Amino acid sequence: MAKQNRPAAAPVTVTAPGPRPSSLIFFSRFGFFFLALCLFSAGFLAGVLVHQAMSDHSGSQAQSFQSAPAPRQQAAEPQQSQAPDRATAARIAELEKAVIRNPSDRDAFVELGNLYFDSDQAKLAILAYENALRLRADDPGVTTDLGVMYRRDGQYQKALDCFRKTLEIEPGHPVALFNTGIVFYYDLHDAAGARKAWEELVKTHPNAKAPDGTPVTELLKQLK
Repeated sequence: MAKQNRPAAAPVTVTAPGPRPSSLIFFSRFGFFFLALCLFSAGFLAGVLVHQAMSDHSGSQAQSFQSAPAPRQQAAEPQQSQAPDRATAARIAELEKAVIRNPSDRDAFVELGNLYFDSDQAKLAILAYENALRLRADDPGVTTDLGVMYRRDGQYQKALDCFRKTLEIEPGHPVALFNTGIVFYYDLHDAAGARKAWEELVKTHPNAKAPDGTPVTELLKQLK
């Protein structure tokens, strides 16, 4: 099912992106047609198509991350992607046909990206979100989710670029800041970069916590 908007809660709980899925990707019946459409769109419809935090987008703040291990804990091993359930696969197929019929349907691209996100289809989620952003570039929920998908796909600099874009749109965006720290620490092995992001996070959200209840201030103390 499509993700639903979720209200902000206090104290802020931020979570870390889950492990990147394996290269095995499920394609729905129309997946290859959608992929071809996105590639065509990127090359020839750029002038027409143009594709969390506490209040935005259908659940991006909750789904952008999955668990927040302490900074000294080893990152989880990659897990194999799971095929979507029947209802999700059917909705994906509907949306793929919808964007083929109408490649300017931004909402369909966003929902499609969300469903690909939830079913760990990072490469297809990236294509869907990029098309959504070509239609509206200032959506911090989409830029954040796109960054998470780039991270899962191993494209760390592009992930950071997306989180930076989110912060330009919405300064202090807590999920983007937390994710920035995750990429710096776990993927780029840059504790200083992680510290800078998480210190910025606790300036505006001093009670920010990981899902296990660990305050981000405690995670900062463990950075070396």
